[in-house]
Amino acid sequence: MSANALQAAVVARLAGDAGVTAIIGAGRIFDRQITRAEPPYLVLGEMTTADFSTGDGEGSEHRFEIEAWS
Repeated sequence: MSANALQAAVVARLAGDAGVTAIIGAGRIFDRQITRAEPPYLVLGEMTTADFSTGDGEGSEHRFEIEAWS
């Protein structure tokens, strides 16, 4: 899975979680820092990707933070 596809999937999953939206409200999850957003909101932090392929197939490891602003 590409880094962009993973980011989109994480944002979609968080946005579809009733517990998360109950706390921060709908439309308050971003895949990048929004300078004019009023808290509370969540934003995905910097992502790093490393090749995790083996002899049997391709793979990658993705690491990122989810920042909560209040």
